[in-house]
Amino acid sequence: MKRFYTFLTVCLLSVAAWAALPVGSYTIDFRTLCADLPTSGSAVTVGYNWDASTAAFVKADVAEGSDVVLNNVYYHGAQHGIQRGTITINTSSKTLLKIGGCQYGSGYTVTDGKGKVLATIDIADRKCDSQTSFDNYNEAAYNSFEPTALTISETGYIPYVMIEVFSAISEQSLYETNFSDWTAGKTTAVTKYTNETIEFTLTKTEVNPSNVDWAGKFPDAVSQTCIRAEKSEAFVETSVISSVSKVRFLHGATGSNRGWGLYAKGEGDADWVLISDAVASNAKGTEVVAEVNKTNCQLRFYNLNTSQNAYMFELEIQGLVDMSQMPALGTFEVNGVAVEAVDIFEIDAEGNYAATYEISKTAKMISAENPLTNIVAANGSVGEVTYQLNATADTCVCTIPVSLIAGGKEIVANYILTVILKPDFTVTYYDVDGTTVLATQTVEKDAAVAAFAADASKVTVAEGHVFRGWFVAATGEDVRKYTVDEIIVGNTAFYARTTPEEVAVAGTRYAYALNHQYFDAADHESFSSNGSFHDTQHGWDFAAGESITLKVGGNAFIILGCCKYSANGAVAVTNAAGETIGEIADAYVETDGATVSFTYEGPATELTFTFSATTYIHSVIINNVGEAGITKNEAGYYVIQAGNVSQFLSVLEIAQASKAADERAYIFLPNGLYDMGEAVLTPIASNNISIIGESMEKTIIRNAPDKSVEGIGTTATFLITGKNTYFQDLTIQNALDYYGAGSAGRAVCLQDRGANTICKNVRLLSYQDTYYSNNDASQFYFGDCDIHGTVDFVCGGGDVYYDHCLFTLESRKAGVVNGGVTIAAPNGDAPFGYVMESCTIDPSMCENFNYGRAWGGAARLAYLNTKVLDKSKLVASHFTREGMNVASQYFREYNTVDAEGNAIAGPGVQTFFKGSTEYTYDVTMTADQAAAFAYDKVFTAWDPRALSAQLKLDAISTADGKISWTAVEGAKAYAVFLDGVLLGFTTECSFKIAEDQDAAKVQVRVANAMGGLGEVTGYVNALPSLTKEIAKVEYYNALGQRLPANAQGMTIVKTIFKDGSVNVEKCYQK
Repeated sequence: MKRFYTFLTVCLLSVAAWAALPVGSYTIDFRTLCADLPTSGSAVTVGYNWDASTAAFVKADVAEGSDVVLNNVYYHGAQHGIQRGTITINTSSKTLLKIGGCQYGSGYTVTDGKGKVLATIDIADRKCDSQTSFDNYNEAAYNSFEPTALTISETGYIPYVMIEVFSAISEQSLYETNFSDWTAGKTTAVTKYTNETIEFTLTKTEVNPSNVDWAGKFPDAVSQTCIRAEKSEAFVETSVISSVSKVRFLHGATGSNRGWGLYAKGEGDADWVLISDAVASNAKGTEVVAEVNKTNCQLRFYNLNTSQNAYMFELEIQGLVDMSQMPALGTFEVNGVAVEAVDIFEIDAEGNYAATYEISKTAKMISAENPLTNIVAANGSVGEVTYQLNATADTCVCTIPVSLIAGGKEIVANYILTVILKPDFTVTYYDVDGTTVLATQTVEKDAAVAAFAADASKVTVAEGHVFRGWFVAATGEDVRKYTVDEIIVGNTAFYARTTPEEVAVAGTRYAYALNHQYFDAADHESFSSNGSFHDTQHGWDFAAGESITLKVGGNAFIILGCCKYSANGAVAVTNAAGETIGEIADAYVETDGATVSFTYEGPATELTFTFSATTYIHSVIINNVGEAGITKNEAGYYVIQAGNVSQFLSVLEIAQASKAADERAYIFLPNGLYDMGEAVLTPIASNNISIIGESMEKTIIRNAPDKSVEGIGTTATFLITGKNTYFQDLTIQNALDYYGAGSAGRAVCLQDRGANTICKNVRLLSYQDTYYSNNDASQFYFGDCDIHGTVDFVCGGGDVYYDHCLFTLESRKAGVVNGGVTIAAPNGDAPFGYVMESCTIDPSMCENFNYGRAWGGAARLAYLNTKVLDKSKLVASHFTREGMNVASQYFREYNTVDAEGNAIAGPGVQTFFKGSTEYTYDVTMTADQAAAFAYDKVFTAWDPRALSAQLKLDAISTADGKISWTAVEGAKAYAVFLDGVLLGFTTECSFKIAEDQDAAKVQVRVANAMGGLGEVTGYVNALPSLTKEIAKVEYYNALGQRLPANAQGMTIVKTIFKDGSVNVEKCYQK
């Protein structure tokens, strides 16, 4: 039966006669308490006593006999606490110590007053806490209730000790049942720990009735056992129990106001006292946890509704037990291995302590001839141990009686230990596809692999790749690698992984996430270091003089992700010859994760970055930029090779690291797939970054995180923390396997912690949490975008304006029309929240949908002038009325129409609720109310429509081997394409065409101030019109009527050449 309670300590205020910490919780923080102790010279011995009046430790006049004694110690500092010496803690009862760790310390032991070793601590993997935190500690437990002195042996540094002293009196589960063992009329049971006999007397109550419709009434019942009250005057009453602290029962009913109630009558009570009359609220079963806290107590369960049946499925009675009056086994040895009884024994249904202990098949089985040794009682005396060895000698049942005289009678606890042989498990080795089995290996439980059963020769290694080893998972980032020392505790899969060999040549980019726990320098040809992993927040740490060495293929741009917890200090840069070639002024940054960079110009070499002070590094990126470097064209654009994701990421990093604060960086992506693999949270941390695609449909930036990292805060394709980011004409896709991820489907395309982000003609492809606005204090804008999803797929805080966007609702099941979709989940207290202006909703792939639900805060959401392509799928309330965390007061809509433009009536007055909070109002706005959400009301100091306005040429013309046009006001530049392929950018109003381009079409697009390209203008045959001899030129209007040569306005120009060829172009003539 499931246990519903954790161990409860009852704090007693009595103090032992000698100096010892009483029952309670304490923290002695040496980092602050010992600041007055010497840091060098003669070590001191000092004592501290707990002062209950101030709830603090105070220095004792005499160290000896104090609650805590520091023997021969120094004070080190505000982070590491004390050093050297020993620590003695005098405690009155069972105690748990949590001893602060320090990576610069050394190992130590913890012993009790009898010299028994309670713990041996190896601090090799223990990190330091900050000066005020208590997160990294090692534990040592003293499990006897006798007072003792606990001693921590001499060690390097200890910043603090947290001390928990437990009472001998604790709450325990005395009795629990699912009624499968009950009989009609009367049932007798014996309590655990106290060995009391309880009688349950049943009146008008059935035990396990045969006519219960389990499938229809109680489909979630596990055991299908119960007691059932008959309709009138049914009750179940217990005999007297010495202590009852709590009662838990699970009861059910098939109607309202039904179930079981509870009375109790304890010592001092003249009559029954009502403990619970909570009804069973649903047929699945309702759990009642009732505080009783009575001694010498009877319980009476009764039918709450005497005209109806009531069902009870589980019952548990808890009481206070003085564990010091209970016999207890302490320790014993199995084939010389010490075992703590408290770690493995649990009370079984018969009240015995039972445990199973496994030994290796290479060890000798326990028996009378090879008995348990050094058996010691924690409380009481050990009796004669008996051994029952089975016929095949692979199992032995050992019974260890422990007795104690308490209250004038002997209490005996039987500890039944079943010793068995450890089972074998199978290790399966998989190829890089994650499914092809290469080998299997049999390993005994708790044994090391010792040697891999498959090596690189069996693994499929693609050309240019290197086998990196066997890993815990076939996919995913930051995955642990197995070693031959891996201890096998079950059937285990080993997955082969390969990655491209790192080659230091121009055009390559390598990124190293040092804040990944399982980053392995051995898997990278271009990275080596004598630093070490610290933690996932700080990355690797480097002491003064330690370094990172990177192989570069000539000119390179190096980026270090730095930590605000580093000390100030320059970073010297040397080449392979040991020559100093430069430095980074300081590796300290004010903003955690901010970057510093170093530009190297020269031949291929190794660059070594040596730190002059304690430094933490989050990440390292090598951009081998080659001779040309990473440069902008004359129009100010970084132009990426189509589909070259490595170049795109390099440019994005370099542009952010090298540009001036107020300068805008323009990155142009031609049509292509920019596949970032499993990478997540690619940062856009600088202000004023524009990422411009060639087209929404064909320029695709995609990541595909493993479902193991699923989460709204962990999966985003881009994480924006900068201001004024601009996206246009591209698709951002998070390709996490939504349909294969079960309930773990949160996959964000854009997580925006920045401000004033604009998306223009952008498609976001995902399912759940597609867009996450994670800054409630900012505004964001989407113009003419297409956003896909299933669940809360636009969500978050801030004012977000969706202007003429398409919401494409995806199926909840792959390949079929399925499920219900919730579009928006606003959160926060921004004044307007989410505003959908003149948007279209396409629900073709879902069964039904609603506009949104409240996530948190004020949760404002307004739909204005919405077109719904299939109104039959819009739920009657239009919104989800129940909020996730709050009830919404601000969900509104106005002027919704169907695909033909016919008005869709609003849902009228709706009640939105969460828990007991309700708001009732009409969600349909009047025109005056809707005007409050107009564009110019939302944006009073920022005009994203104007910033993203698309510019277009009226016409292009040809002459003298050039195409030319009239300047467009507000144009940043002009992009010229030949047959859909970019020829180049220019800031001039003309562009030269090569002679061999005589059959292609030329198009020109105008860039606005944010760098976004407007519509295509013109198609002209490039070279023929520029080089061949003209016979005559004719002019026409749009209707095909001839015009004079000096006609003004839009004109179609027909050029006829002497060779008979014809060229037609559209021009605007002034």
